[in-house]
Amino acid sequence: MYQFIPLLLFPLLYNSQCEPLDLTKEPRIPHDVTSLDLSSRGIDIVPSGVFNHLRECYSLDLSGNGIHSLTPGCFDGLLDLEYLKISYNNLSWIPDNIFQNLYKCRSIELQYNRIREVKVRDPE
Repeated sequence: MYQFIPLLLFPLLYNSQCEPLDLTKEPRIPHDVTSLDLSSRGIDIVPSGVFNHLRECYSLDLSGNGIHSLTPGCFDGLLDLEYLKISYNNLSWIPDNIFQNLYKCRSIELQYNRIREVKVRDPE
């Protein structure tokens, strides 16, 4: 089981020119990764289902990118996620229910984005 996967092991995720990471192409990340650092990779959008196979991942760092859009369903497969960092991006809004399946999540960092308002539903 992996504790941390250096990005250098994944040619699709990292290259010597440090080109931006395109999450719309299927990244080759082993399914048993428990901690994934994708910070400062030039990501601009997080597509739906991109992390569906990472069921054991408890920590995901997407900070310091140019993320302007979170697609509904982008975090749905992260069943064990406890820590999510999306700070230092270009988010101006958060889609409804984007975090609804993150039952184990203890911390979501959103600071240093352009978010003006977050809608919160009362538990039913």
